[in-house]
Parts: sequence; C-alpha cells; structure tokens
Amino acid sequence: MLEFAPERGASALDRRLAKQAERLYNLSLLEAIATGRLDWSFPGQGRLRARLDGFPASHDFVGVNYYSRVHIRFRGVPGAIGEYSYRDPLARGLTDTGWEVHPEGFDSVLRKAASAGKPVIVTENGIATRDDRRRQAFLRDHALVLAHRRAAGTPIDGYFHWSLLDNFEWLEGFGPRFGLFGVDYATFARRRRPSADLFARLGRGFTDSEAADGEAFAASRT
Repeated sequence: MLEFAPERGASALDRRLAKQAERLYNLSLLEAIATGRLDWSFPGQGRLRARLDGFPASHDFVGVNYYSRVHIRFRGVPGAIGEYSYRDPLARGLTDTGWEVHPEGFDSVLRKAASAGKPVIVTENGIATRDDRRRQAFLRDHALVLAHRRAAGTPIDGYFHWSLLDNFEWLEGFGPRFGLFGVDYATFARRRRPSADLFARLGRGFTDSEAADGEAFAASRT
C-alpha cells in the first residue's frame, strides 16, 4: 500500500487523481476482501467490475506492505493522464531507493486496511539505507505509529520488518541495504546492526513513556 498526495495542493485535477489512485491502488482490493465486489478504475485507463464470490471468506487477514508516499499530478498532455514521483517536502531525506520517509502514511494505510473487516498483519515495512541511524529512526517512528494504532483498537496481529538481512531487490539488485543484519556479498558474512538490537527491544514491548510518545507522534501528524 502507498499513501497518495496531490503534487500541487491547489490543483483540483491533482487532488482528483490522488483520490482515484488511492482507490485503484489501495481501496478497491480492500473493498473486494470485505464484500466480494471488485471495482477497479482510473481516468483514461477504463474500468473493471467483477463479482468474486467466496473471496471474503478466503482471507484470514489483510497483509500490509508499506514504505512510502507518492505525489501525483495531472499531465495535461496526450498519453498517460497522470504521473507520479517521490518528493521530500518535509526535508527528511529520500531513502537510497529514492523514496520519501513518511510514517504519517503508515497510520493512514493501517486504518484503511482494517476497513476490510479482517485482522491486519504488517508483512513489509523498512528503509533502504547504509546509515543505520536512519534505519533506527525509521523503525522507531513506524513502531510508535503501530503502537498508537493498536492502542486505538485497530486489530493488528503482527509486524514483519523488511528485512532481516540485506537482500536481492527485484528492480535494484544487491545495491539497496534493507537489513537489520548487513551482508558482505563477497564472503556472505553477516553483521548485526544496532537496528537489530532496537528491533529486539521494541519486540519486547513499549514502556509507558514510549507508548505516550506514540500517542503524541500520531496526534502531531494527523
């Protein structure tokens, strides 16, 4: 799942495309899981409607992969009606894959995922960076949002960080470093990063102060 935003906030067309992209990319499948009715559409790309009997009963949970937010704009020329890009409006620094760091969107997609009426499991969430301090900040911010959502009653049954080890990425090969453990690809030796220790501490549960920080974090970004 992605969070979508209009590239130009004052543009009604950008806002409409962002809403349509949200429906196409996130909401249509969630609606199908909840109701068995699929309705996929996007301006200029047509529409697909289908009845999927038995589809809701075939799902035990909704898996959420979340990394970033994209900004979409109306092109106004022949061809694809919209184009999207990753931006850094809050000057947090893009990841090594060029993605925006946007934990606020994590809160949004978790709430939307729960609308399907199934328990939610975060199946992927992580950052490509060689600076483990950034990974620790990313992990803590997203874990705080997760704690806030659970405290608010969202049925989140699990969280899997991407990834345990540096890995081969389908589009970028061995370049991006996502792992809590670093991998030397010449020797395949593994090195535990400090973010792995943070992940272990978070897995043992938040302290009262961390839970309070999560409430404040989420409140400041909604």
